[in-house]
Amino acid sequence: MDSLLPAFLLLLPSLPLTIVYLVGIIFSSTKIGLYRRAAAMGLTGFIGLLLGQMVHAGGTLMTLPAYRGEMPIRELGIRLAAINLAGTMLTLAGTILLLLALFADRDTKQPVGQPRW
Repeated sequence: MDSLLPAFLLLLPSLPLTIVYLVGIIFSSTKIGLYRRAAAMGLTGFIGLLLGQMVHAGGTLMTLPAYRGEMPIRELGIRLAAINLAGTMLTLAGTILLLLALFADRDTKQPVGQPRW
């Protein structure tokens, strides 16, 4: 039980974003019948963001205890860089999919009352 407290404290800062991503996943999956394309891209984007968040948090959680052993600092740096790169790529892909979901299936009609220039 004593070893779970540092792990919990390490994961605590990522908890608010994790909750937002989970709400986005639930909301996107409930709207997939109504807005199929946008909801599917939003769902995939939120899953990518959640996975990126978990990779960042889990990578740090897995790598730091290994540093206490015989691991050289260079190997630790390479591991952290690879883990952060993977997390950043997942976050980038999720953000791009969310941006695409914002504009998916939008018609090009002019709003009512707007003059055409």
